[in-house]
Amino acid sequence: MIIKLSPQEMHPPQQLAVWKNGEQLNINGLTIDLASLVEGASLPANAIGSAWVAGPIQRVGGQVVLTLFLPNSPESTEAERFPRDLVDVPDGRVALPGKAAEEHFPTLGFAQIDWSLMQTRARQAEALALTTIAQLRREADQAVAPLADAVALGMASEAEAKKLTDWQRFRVLLNRVPEQAGWPTEIDWPAPPA
Repeated sequence: MIIKLSPQEMHPPQQLAVWKNGEQLNINGLTIDLASLVEGASLPANAIGSAWVAGPIQRVGGQVVLTLFLPNSPESTEAERFPRDLVDVPDGRVALPGKAAEEHFPTLGFAQIDWSLMQTRARQAEALALTTIAQLRREADQAVAPLADAVALGMASEAEAKKLTDWQRFRVLLNRVPEQAGWPTEIDWPAPPA
């Protein structure tokens, strides 16, 4: 596990106590179980029921990587203001920079995690593919509009009529991209007309 720390001045001052047990983190008494996070996936901070999570949580190279807010005050040390990443964090109480939390935090149970917000590699690939299709479709629509007008008004040259057909064929092929066997990671993209 890699824990990154984001210094945050907090008013009123707050304390942070973190314990690690395998792929579970107990943050000020609230346990976050990250065992279900698959390789290459990420969870946005708002999917976790903890205000201490500062950014997305990811699994990279088999390790959970997350960022926590580190409370700071005007009296914070340089190590607290510019914390280093905690790498290969062992089980037990996590050694955070600065003074250890004095407060004892009661056990609050498990944090709610909205797993529906998890972005897997497949979801990320699909989102990228859909964005690419939308961009190519806009370009095709812009090319088709004046050509379609010329054909509808009987003002199109033979070359313009052929270009219209080519662009329309391209749009149809774009619409069929999600039906390909390799969707969304292995796509045979249609070539736009020259």
